[in-house]
Amino acid sequence: LGWAKATRIQKETIPPALSGRDVIGLAETGSGKTGAFAIPILHSLLENPVRGAVYAVILAPTRELAFQIHEVVTALGSGIGASSVCIVGGVDIASQSIALARNPHIVTATPGRLVDHLQHTKGFTLRKLKYLVMDEADRMLSMDFERELNEILEVIPDSTKGRRTMLFSATMT
Repeated sequence: LGWAKATRIQKETIPPALSGRDVIGLAETGSGKTGAFAIPILHSLLENPVRGAVYAVILAPTRELAFQIHEVVTALGSGIGASSVCIVGGVDIASQSIALARNPHIVTATPGRLVDHLQHTKGFTLRKLKYLVMDEADRMLSMDFERELNEILEVIPDSTKGRRTMLFSATMT
């Protein structure tokens, strides 16, 4: 990706994430936040290869941000064979269901479309999820997505079962 060195947010968040800690990161737009959460996920996946289950879910409040995150994750993960899909509204749900049936390692999604698939896509589950990431976490945790986030949290492992959580934002106070 042409990155010569780690950005400040990456330097400060990657080591704790690699050690298994949950992370809250705050940095301006364009600071490398996507790398700050994608690199630890991919490193963990490389150390603990998983087949047949979604390893990480990255939630974004908009389709545009989800597509941007997906592009970075795909580029970073291509060298280790990590598979990823982007699940957002406005895209054919049947083709997304087929992509989810292949059990990608990483799913980048908007909350509403992810809930749609959890409710309607036969065989799709997040029961073995290891990472939950929320980008623009302040927006995600506002009332706009409360119902969808609660539905997602009900069907994924909690931290006592080894799930790690990373929250990132450019505008969180």
